[in-house]
Amino acid sequence: MRVLMLDRNFLIDRRITLMAQSLAAAGHEIRLVHTKMPESFSDPSESRRRLPRQPDAMINLAISEDGEDFALNADGVGSAPAHIVESRKRGYRNARMRKRVGNEFRRKLRKTGSGKLGMMAEFYSRYPDIAVDHVREIPRLGPLRHIAAIPFAMMALPTYVRSALNRPTQIPSAKIKGARPLDSWEETVVQYAYEQWRPDVVCANDAVTLRAGAEIKTLLNIPLVYDAHELYSYQPGIPYEQAKRLFMEEFALMKLVDELIVINAQQGAIMERDFDARGWIACSNATPWPNKFQITARYDWIRDETHIPHDHKIILFQGGINKERRIDFILRGLAGARRKDLHLVFLTFGSEIPFFREMARELGISSRVHFLDLVPWDEMLFWAASADAGIMPYQATDQNTAISSPNKMYEFIMAGTPMIGSSELVNVRRIVGEERFGVLAQFRNDGDYISAINEMFDERLGGPERFRPALIDNAQKYSWESESQGVMTMYDRLAKRAQTRSEPSEQGKT
Repeated sequence: MRVLMLDRNFLIDRRITLMAQSLAAAGHEIRLVHTKMPESFSDPSESRRRLPRQPDAMINLAISEDGEDFALNADGVGSAPAHIVESRKRGYRNARMRKRVGNEFRRKLRKTGSGKLGMMAEFYSRYPDIAVDHVREIPRLGPLRHIAAIPFAMMALPTYVRSALNRPTQIPSAKIKGARPLDSWEETVVQYAYEQWRPDVVCANDAVTLRAGAEIKTLLNIPLVYDAHELYSYQPGIPYEQAKRLFMEEFALMKLVDELIVINAQQGAIMERDFDARGWIACSNATPWPNKFQITARYDWIRDETHIPHDHKIILFQGGINKERRIDFILRGLAGARRKDLHLVFLTFGSEIPFFREMARELGISSRVHFLDLVPWDEMLFWAASADAGIMPYQATDQNTAISSPNKMYEFIMAGTPMIGSSELVNVRRIVGEERFGVLAQFRNDGDYISAINEMFDERLGGPERFRPALIDNAQKYSWESESQGVMTMYDRLAKRAQTRSEPSEQGKT
């Protein structure tokens, strides 16, 4: 069965990659369309990779948000499709290509000192169709700019003719009642699904891909799987009117969803209540054990890099940092903790890192606070197993956070690392509290964080090691293999339906 997965991020979520790997292992063909990484951004995790990279289980197609052509990443398809090869031979350049080339030329022109006229003459003679657009945009020429563009239009006439003869097939509109028009990213995704690789199932990850997924489902008459990673319009900080528009679009498209995946039972219940969703499958943010990892072992990856003494203790936080994530509370908690041999390590990114560095300095703990770049998700357990304890500082101040099943929790569980978390996060309380995986506290003020850290590292209670036996004995039931069973059963059911649909056409050929 062919499964087309949609993700509107350029850093692909671990959950999506694991889903693709599991489906590929079950014999399905997987392709993931996602957003192209901006040139200004480089993935810091890959530069820190220690273990060999595992081959991707999917073909990645990265599409720019500004509507550029398909751009394949290093692990994508090796050769261009036939229609691209033919179009390039005939000199066809569609509007998106012209826009990209024109923008690149403008950037080069701004950086050039002398010799601008020579550069313009060379470029305009090579791309006369783009020259037409440029000349028509020169305000100093006034009404004469259209006349000045005529020589370039004559030079571009062969290009216009070739473009008309080789115009791509127009994609029909699905005409979904009440749905907004597709944006450029969605149009490109739909074009790919309709013209180049017709899937048997389309999976929309998060609400931002649901519009494209619904269009593909309606055009191709295939099942639509909606993997709702969170309650999208419930995120704090979204203006009221924007949140309302996001909700109404998701609500309208929900009627086209054939299978709904949620993070946990609480999210499923809310989507039943608010979206009239009927039937869902819970699949948490779990993770598997990587090759050669042993939950009973401890590792020194953090100490190797930070040179923290072996008789000092390490608390780990991984992920982006900002004030909304209550990082300032962790720092004040560390400063106020009883033990002064505790170190806080961040595997992180974010524009607020300088702010928190300065805050650590002001608190007098800068020598015990370490900021490291992100690491690849498939190496995360080795880093988590290098800490004495992990911390999830979140407070239950919004709906998404209150019902969350944090990635960190599953990483700490599979690493065998005790953790500190909030008793007001329902799934953290259910798993960490009931399984005795760590320390819980009502996170409201600085004193709550200080007390929780003190309790975790209280040697009279047994320190963090007192939680390790429970983690080692019970981690398996929170692994990706266990948590994804319901989803894999659902995809098996869709595969049987796809096979049934294809059998009549195969019989007709014979």
